[in-house]
Amino acid sequence: MIQLHSNDLTFSFPALDATIRTLLEAHIEETSAAFVSGFLSTARKEIEILEGHYTYDRKALAASSKRLDVFSGAQIAEAYRVACLEKLPSRGTRCQISFQRTLRLPDDGRTYPLPAGLGRFPLRSVKGYADTAPQQWLEKGGVILPMYQGEAMWMSFESTIPCALKIVSGSVNALTGERDLRELDSDPQNYVVVPDQPWLDGFKVSKGTVRQFVAMPVGSGHTVSEQLASGAESGGLVIEIFPMKEEPCFQEFLEGELDRIMHDVLTNLLGEGWEGQSQILCCRPASAMVCESSEDVGLGAGGKIQQEIYADDHGIDTWSFQHATRVCVHTCNAMMWRKVTGENPPHPPLTATEYTRHRIPWFDFYRADLDALPETKDLAGIKSVAQVSAAKGLASWEDEDEIDPSLVVQYGNARRPEEIRAWGRL
Repeated sequence: MIQLHSNDLTFSFPALDATIRTLLEAHIEETSAAFVSGFLSTARKEIEILEGHYTYDRKALAASSKRLDVFSGAQIAEAYRVACLEKLPSRGTRCQISFQRTLRLPDDGRTYPLPAGLGRFPLRSVKGYADTAPQQWLEKGGVILPMYQGEAMWMSFESTIPCALKIVSGSVNALTGERDLRELDSDPQNYVVVPDQPWLDGFKVSKGTVRQFVAMPVGSGHTVSEQLASGAESGGLVIEIFPMKEEPCFQEFLEGELDRIMHDVLTNLLGEGWEGQSQILCCRPASAMVCESSEDVGLGAGGKIQQEIYADDHGIDTWSFQHATRVCVHTCNAMMWRKVTGENPPHPPLTATEYTRHRIPWFDFYRADLDALPETKDLAGIKSVAQVSAAKGLASWEDEDEIDPSLVVQYGNARRPEEIRAWGRL
């Protein structure tokens, strides 16, 4: 199921939810009696452990320990069941994608950190414009996204369970450069794994480097699809999502939580705050289909960005083809957006001077626990927008303002990304 809400694409998998809940209910049935039997001794050990932490109130813990004898087996069993079911994702298994406006980087030989997100691109459902949208859009469905020519974009991913995402620009894969005529492949890996991969900023041209997604007119030879797929004149994106299969998902992401469920059971029985007030304050940062665009906007390759695309450490057999779903994102220019939707396009993108004046930060994200994918031959040799323009003797699309990424925020696997690249002060 695909939903469009607040300019985010949300992919949900209700059939997967139902199967995972069935597995969880079976687990509860099999383990409930043993949990009830060992409840008192295990609960008191849990309290003893908390007493060793200065952040918890020993008097409150002692009072809670005295109350444990009053609960019946039925009450304990019900508290255990509720605590187990609370481990299911509150909104179900889902993956969310947003398309972020950002600063276009120069192709000057430098490799830049990750630029900030400057707000989501607006998205509209094609089916809402049956009288104004091109027929080929209506046949394929999906959503409409407006971009100014030369504007840059990156994609943000969030997911309640691991998912494999295959991203096709025009008619070629954004990670391998291959014509997209097959499903998931591990050699070379033609998909990203979320939530391990929080963002994708461009075409993967080498290990640890991407070339920024930049909107360019189809037919001019600037798009990557035109360079690598002979005779292809298509724009837009196709995104296909493969969620993790039911049993691996349950085993990897629920069973481990269920082994540490005593604290939640005690909260259900004794109420909030049974362990006393904690003094810890946690701070988190603010994380085979060709899609044609009739108004001729595709994605070219811009400046270089330092970004690692991580290898799949789950294995390709982990992903569910049965529950896979895909969506077509029709990119269009400002005039076409106004013609189809009747809305004005977004404000023009920020310049380098404005980015610097507002002191908007840059970001560096690195996961030492994951391996980066190696270079692939097809994308390693693609020409950037600037290189194509120079070869054709055309005016440069480069912004002449100097870019100085002096304010760089470092993030790694110890600090999860969430929405750290969103910048809301403008």
